Amino acid sequence: GGVEGGLRTVNIDLGKAYRTELACREFVFFLAMVLKRRKKNLMKALTLEPIEIIMDEATDLGKKQGLIQFLSCIVNGVRHNFFWAMLELKAQDAATIFLESRDSLLEITDGDTDSLHVRVLVGCSDGCASMRGKRTGAVTRFMDENPHSIFTHCAPHKLNLVAKDAAKGLSELKTVDQTLKIVVRLFQASVKRRDAFKGIQREISIGGEILLINYIVTRWLSRGEAAGRLL
Repeated sequence: GGVEGGLRTVNIDLGKAYRTELACREFVFFLAMVLKRRKKNLMKALTLEPIEIIMDEATDLGKKQGLIQFLSCIVNGVRHNFFWAMLELKAQDAATIFLESRDSLLEITDGDTDSLHVRVLVGCSDGCASMRGKRTGAVTRFMDENPHSIFTHCAPHKLNLVAKDAAKGLSELKTVDQTLKIVVRLFQASVKRRDAFKGIQREISIGGEILLINYIVTRWLSRGEAAGRLL
């Protein structure tokens, strides 16, 4: 994708620049920090507009725990949605998620907690206990600070859960999953076979190198991407 620089736009293909997701982790966190600084000034200028926060936990291949934040606000009748921050978490319990998320958002109000909780009126997250626990979940803690706020369970996440449950009874899908894993493992386990696979791609001129990947159950779209690369 394109990453906006100070004077120009630099196109970066992370798949080619870094061999694995783990290898590009520090670079991704750096980009997150830069983007946050750019949006911080915008959000501080919007001193009265309510804020919607969308947050989700994430665990990378190095087992590092994190929290991704997106914000949404309406300016002059137009909704603006944008990435806000990628935070490292020492733990994924409700208290840690709430405090890290709140501290990140406090940069908008220069540390004014009361102002922040008044402005955070709408939120969205997945349905795990650490997020939506009835008594101590991170979402519950935000709602305790502002009883007028409304938090919803992410609709795409709910749809994914429905599709996941529906797929459990499909033997054909299990066969596809097993085939995907076998083929990907075949090439990932051998440098020689990977080189042969690259050679085949060059011979048939597919227009670029395709790296096969395994799907991960907790990453909603990974099965489709893994199957698409194989096909």
